[in-house]
Amino acid sequence: MKFILPVFFLFSFPFISSAQVEVLKGYEIEKSVSNMPGTIRLFGDSYLIDVSIPEQNTYHTFLPFNLKKEYEVDGMKIVFGGIVGKVPIYARMIGTPLHITSIRKYVKPKAKAKTTPVKK
Repeated sequence: MKFILPVFFLFSFPFISSAQVEVLKGYEIEKSVSNMPGTIRLFGDSYLIDVSIPEQNTYHTFLPFNLKKEYEVDGMKIVFGGIVGKVPIYARMIGTPLHITSIRKYVKPKAKAKTTPVKK
């Protein structure tokens, strides 16, 4: 009995760890992001997500692996979250690998109605 339990863990470990790697199909996981505003852009026959953060003076282009067909619209504004992978040192890619975990269309907030105080 003492021999069976360690052998079970030895054979099950590769399956447990491979589930985490399968999300980005072999890319190392760099970080996760949430509530990122972006714009869908068609580049050749691939759809990319462009993100501009003026406060940090940064611009990112992501290459999503699992973008749904309903979001494959050039110029669509979205808010998304996902797992970002690292680009290998030896490779040139058109965007940083991204596995989308949440996505929705961006809805511009409505302007607040102006109210005036009631005079007595």
